[in-house]
Amino acid sequence: MLGMDEEVATKIGLDKIKNIRNENVDGIITACEFCDLQLTQI
Repeated sequence: MLGMDEEVATKIGLDKIKNIRNENVDGIITACEFCDLQLTQI
């Protein structure tokens, strides 16, 4: 179960990186922090 949650959180993080990458570099850092936060909360 934990593995699935991590996979989902990582996918969300990667999707955010892809969405923000075209806008600015700071967005990539934000997306990575978001992904780390999701993994920590699980």
